[in-house]
Amino acid sequence: MNKKGISILGAVWIGIVAFITLSQIFMIAFSAIDDNIGLWGIIEFSIFFVIGVAYLIGFTLYHKDIIKGKIWKYLFPNKKPVVYKNMFKLNLISFVTSQLWIALAITWLIILPFDKNGPILFEGVWIFWFFIPIWFTLGVLGIIGAIGAIVTNYSQRDWSKYTKYFALLGLVPGIAYAVYEFCNRKNIEENELNLLNTSENN
Repeated sequence: MNKKGISILGAVWIGIVAFITLSQIFMIAFSAIDDNIGLWGIIEFSIFFVIGVAYLIGFTLYHKDIIKGKIWKYLFPNKKPVVYKNMFKLNLISFVTSQLWIALAITWLIILPFDKNGPILFEGVWIFWFFIPIWFTLGVLGIIGAIGAIVTNYSQRDWSKYTKYFALLGLVPGIAYAVYEFCNRKNIEENELNLLNTSENN
């Protein structure tokens, strides 16, 4: 029996860590073009990025039994769920939150000033111009991931195995679903086998 797994809260935690780690890339780029933050910002956000990547790699290696030891179980979520739950609804949440990212980008696009030459850039405003394409990109990727997860999950063809890969584009909710599925894979197989045996007995 598989001794490792991950709870819903543990999967959400990994999703949050992954999202924060990804955001450091944008903050590094932001620091590079903002003279007020500059080099120290690049160094600081680079450190956070490296720590996040190291944590995610360590989590993956631990769940694949490549690294072992009691100390790791206190560092990485590994609590096996008592009952496996189908957490596909996280992809529906991802679909909604992704639209909010796009709505945020469009809202600021409407609010920010324009003239006949294009966007008006002055102190403080250009920051939003920097983040608008990022918000829009995150939203579009999240929607693509959520739609892909929905289509593959409900397809009559055997595409459900691709659902968790699409879900990875869905930021925190989508990543949480994917991690929950990956880490509880053996538990899922055991659950499906038990359901099959029960139906045959009936």
